Amino acid sequence: MKENCKGKIAYVLGGLLLFGILFAFFFRGFASQLAPGRETPDILLMGDSIFAYTRDETSVASLMNQSMNAVIADGSFGGTALCYRDVDARLGYMGDAFCMAALTQAMVTGDFRVQENARVRENATDYFGERLAALERIDLSGVKILVIEHQLNDYQGGSALEDPANPTGEYNYLGALRHVIGSLQKAYPDLDIVLVSSPYVWYPLEEDARTGAERDFGYGTLDDFAAVQARVAEEMGCGLISLRDIYPEAESSADPEIWKTYTEDGMHPNAEGRRLIAEALTEVLANRLRNEK
Repeated sequence: MKENCKGKIAYVLGGLLLFGILFAFFFRGFASQLAPGRETPDILLMGDSIFAYTRDETSVASLMNQSMNAVIADGSFGGTALCYRDVDARLGYMGDAFCMAALTQAMVTGDFRVQENARVRENATDYFGERLAALERIDLSGVKILVIEHQLNDYQGGSALEDPANPTGEYNYLGALRHVIGSLQKAYPDLDIVLVSSPYVWYPLEEDARTGAERDFGYGTLDDFAAVQARVAEEMGCGLISLRDIYPEAESSADPEIWKTYTEDGMHPNAEGRRLIAEALTEVLANRLRNEK
């Protein structure tokens, strides 16, 4: 009887041991799927199609990687804005799910389900899934500089410049900037945040070929948005890089087609435009990195 008891105990213990081994093996594999390898670039670029229009070796991020002694990652999504624009707050809509306000929430909490479930149907968004997956792997606590380049789509999309009744509201440009920067500074106090203004833009299909310095989509010119951005940068202790005048003779030239020298369509930078943008960013950011060491 005692021998039978011992045999049963041994059998049970053996089963538990086998279960423990199998569970540990399964859990380790499962955990590796939940927590893939984290990445820590030195600089993370966040913006719109000024950065993301091209993603080959001539992109702004690639050119910076080639010239800087640092690792630059690009988390930009073309066509997106800084603030929410859908008044019905339907975050399943691509434009709001991938705006900087929504992405900031995801990066701070580590929860990207809103972006993963968004309806991405617009043109030139085929890279969104791959870029989102790369962004999810980034450990923001190890990033030294976060660059935020968002202005053009807020300006063109008719976002309000500010709302005095809601100074940190995410549906106006000033409020969204404050909210985004404040959230990131609270979560990552050592993160160096640098704001980047839009370069000069043209609207060549307009009869009078107006530029961003002249055209108003409802809440001011592009220069007005840049002024608000500069105000928030000073207020919240952020760096600021102005791309407003990086295209030589953009504003003073009498040539109505000078936009072709620097852009594809008056807005998206061509190879020369991207080179100038990368050089301007590299000059400032390389110095900021050296000062941090």
